[in-house]
Amino acid sequence: MGYYLAGYYLKTYTLGRLAEGLIYALGIAGGAFTVLGTSLLSRRAGALDVTLYSYLTPNVCAMAVAIFVLFRYVLGLSDERSRRQRAGRLAECGFGVYLSHVIFLVLLRHFGLATPPIPTAVAVPLLTLVIFLPSFLLSWLIHKIPVVGRYLT
Repeated sequence: MGYYLAGYYLKTYTLGRLAEGLIYALGIAGGAFTVLGTSLLSRRAGALDVTLYSYLTPNVCAMAVAIFVLFRYVLGLSDERSRRQRAGRLAECGFGVYLSHVIFLVLLRHFGLATPPIPTAVAVPLLTLVIFLPSFLLSWLIHKIPVVGRYLT
């Protein structure tokens, strides 16, 4: 519920430069905290500890808000029509990506690829792409199903 309310507020009201800068700083800090904290917790546990990946943790919330603001203000998605249309087409599959990404997480775990033997700073963006791209493709294909596809994604 909080993400929906934050999205509505950030879409409806214009932020000042100071607030925008603060949001970016918090987003970067949230990202750094996630990478460093996950590394520290994982070393202590002797295995990957994904405690800080939860979508309700403050660090992830800060990153999500910063990305939303980045797309709205820096990339101009709220003002330029062609960008807005492309983003709208991507957004049509957003819920489907959210629902289907777990399938690909489970597959990675099943094949032992959920914790690649590379530095966390490289592994996190790489795993994000490896999970997002097939999730998006699956969501897009489901979205193309006549009549019901748009309701499923």
